Amino acid sequence: MELLFSSQQWLALLPPIILCILLFSYVYIILWLRPERLRQKLRSQGVRGPKPSFLFGNIPEMRRIQQLAKSAHEQEAGSTDMYLPTRSNRGIWNLDSSIRTLILNISKKYEHDSSTSVNKDLLHSIIQGSKDGPFASCTPEDFIVDNCKNIYFAGHETTSTTAAWCLMLLASHHEWQSRARVESLDICQGRPLDFDILRKLKKLTMVIQETLRLYPPASFVAREALNDMKLGGIDIPKGTNIRIPIAMAHRDPSVWGPSADKFDPDRFANGIAGACKPPHMYMPFGVGVRTCAGQNLAMVELKVVLSLLLSKRYKLQRFHFTMYYHWALNRCRSIIFPDNSYMISIHDDKIEKFSTLKNRTGISSAQNNTRLDKNWR
Repeated sequence: MELLFSSQQWLALLPPIILCILLFSYVYIILWLRPERLRQKLRSQGVRGPKPSFLFGNIPEMRRIQQLAKSAHEQEAGSTDMYLPTRSNRGIWNLDSSIRTLILNISKKYEHDSSTSVNKDLLHSIIQGSKDGPFASCTPEDFIVDNCKNIYFAGHETTSTTAAWCLMLLASHHEWQSRARVESLDICQGRPLDFDILRKLKKLTMVIQETLRLYPPASFVAREALNDMKLGGIDIPKGTNIRIPIAMAHRDPSVWGPSADKFDPDRFANGIAGACKPPHMYMPFGVGVRTCAGQNLAMVELKVVLSLLLSKRYKLQRFHFTMYYHWALNRCRSIIFPDNSYMISIHDDKIEKFSTLKNRTGISSAQNNTRLDKNWR
């Protein structure tokens, strides 16, 4: 049986056909094209996940992950193991008590000694803050202990790890090691370090900034959406916790250029604003109103340590650093640091020839960059 349609009938069918095509295109763009573009962007930055379906995307996988996280949280909340006097728990309790006693003894001794001193430093501010008013959730002793723990754990390990990364990069890039050493010798000239001297160490500052870009102390910045919002093409409901991976933002080629994975302190020659567009993509100390309060202290500490190592003499010889590549990057902790110990050979001018021979038989500078970048990805 042959079906024949007149021109009027075809015209009557045309609007529904166009509407179906537009509806299918809209569904295709919303359900597949936009998420696929986002997935391609994430894959280009090394983030991979399960393959999504056309109709449901990653919703089943996300629900499974949420259920596992909920079960783990409920199990942890309902667990009584932390209250049992096991060997591990006894060790934790003893360590916590020892640290608390140590901090309180130091604060009491400092409070007694500082009664006649006019210098008011950070510890004095913490002790004074514990006396200013009543606390609903803690005692004055808890206030002192918690703040001292935060200052130590947040300010000591991060700075020491960054100093180790700086030494590693200087040891593997001898040109920048020489440039930083020459600057330190010209400016310091054997004098005690002060604010004016540290302010003039421009190349050393560039080295530190580039180190913080490649290996930021913190893995991510966390924020909570206080209202429903739209970020780019993503709808974020109220109450969603957002984690911004700092290391990925610091190595985005669209922001830092094709050499984003390479060590190039010259990119900071004109400051942070000249290194990337927009400047807030550089966030080793966080971003916004919650920027790390100790960032200036950390920069001063790093400049002091590196300038002393670069400019000090030992038996009339300058120290040089050479890198031995036996390390792997650990990306699973809150602080980014080498998983295994790496070796830096510290030697003087008399054995510089030995170091050069070592480099010739080992890995070249270009291969160093490739291997470093491969370990990161």
